[in-house]
Amino acid sequence: MQNPYKELWGLDPSIVFLNHGSFGATPKSILATQARWRSTMEEDPVYFNMEILPQMIRNSAERLATFLHTSAEQLVFVDNATTGVNAVLRSLLPVLRPSDEIVTTSHVYGAVWQTLQYLRDSTGVRLVTAEVPFPISHNDEVINAVKSALTPATKLVVVDHITSPTGILFPIEEIIRICQENEIYTLIDGAHAPGNVPINLDELQPSWYTGNCHKWMCAPKGTAFLWTSKEMAPFTHPTVISHNYKTGFIPEFDWTGTKDLTSILCLPDVLDLIQEWGGVEEITRKNKELLLKGRDILTSSLGIEAPASVSFLTTMATLPLTFEISPNEEAKLQLNKRLRSERSIQMPFMPFNNKMWFRISAFLYNTEDEYQYLAESLPTLF
Repeated sequence: MQNPYKELWGLDPSIVFLNHGSFGATPKSILATQARWRSTMEEDPVYFNMEILPQMIRNSAERLATFLHTSAEQLVFVDNATTGVNAVLRSLLPVLRPSDEIVTTSHVYGAVWQTLQYLRDSTGVRLVTAEVPFPISHNDEVINAVKSALTPATKLVVVDHITSPTGILFPIEEIIRICQENEIYTLIDGAHAPGNVPINLDELQPSWYTGNCHKWMCAPKGTAFLWTSKEMAPFTHPTVISHNYKTGFIPEFDWTGTKDLTSILCLPDVLDLIQEWGGVEEITRKNKELLLKGRDILTSSLGIEAPASVSFLTTMATLPLTFEISPNEEAKLQLNKRLRSERSIQMPFMPFNNKMWFRISAFLYNTEDEYQYLAESLPTLF
């Protein structure tokens, strides 16, 4: 089946790439833009970093702020969402006490959980996990799990916008509202959300929101953002402290030392390309339509049940692996390697809730027959 979008990417044509969710994939035209920025940088690295870069970073922030329906004064760039989470949690080190509690969910991303453990080890703060079920059928299951975990000691709730292991869309609007009513800060891990669902940060008003641009927006790797409420901006510092410490939220984050920031300068071109493809809602509509077809193919072929209702899905779906396999990291890595080496498919397996799952993604360059090939290939690994 021919797909006109495929030629826009430099993906290996011998690989069936069903894993846009892990690292994204950047179109060739955007990589060419980045190459031009790198060439300009190397013509005079001093002039570029001192004179050109500061204004161009803010230009990209203005464009991204419009896309996210917010103000550029509340928006800074980080390497990835994990870096954004670290910046926030490390900024809280001086104020957290052993009597405080931080709530997250059982669907939290592994790197975020590790950072929360670091915070616990450093401050003595108590970590509380809201057990969100999976399979899942209704938003109330998420909301009630988080609500039941809150106590008068809760200072912060850390929650995904779209979960990584299970690929489901959380009702963050309601979670943020509940936390606001109880004077609890919120940190939203939006690693998978930008370019996947429309985001209006001025309406959401969490305490912090961090998101990747390299995944569903298709920006170059190393492009992510941290949005901070006006209340918390003066207390939020980058993970790497450099020359601009205590000079202001934006100066501190805009310069944390010498590195290649050309990925950020590609954002205007990235946003133009998103509009050329029809905008976020149209892109997600196409991706979700394909995802549901792919999910139907897999559930029918493998005789499995979908663990999440359609309302939870955007462009990823996690499905149960019914073959006998230990649900651990070593088995996951071996399955990932074998699927690629033996069947030329790139797709992640996920140990979660004492079971092994697999997660499919759908993006503009994918086709229905790729999911059929996956359905035929999975049983051959066991």
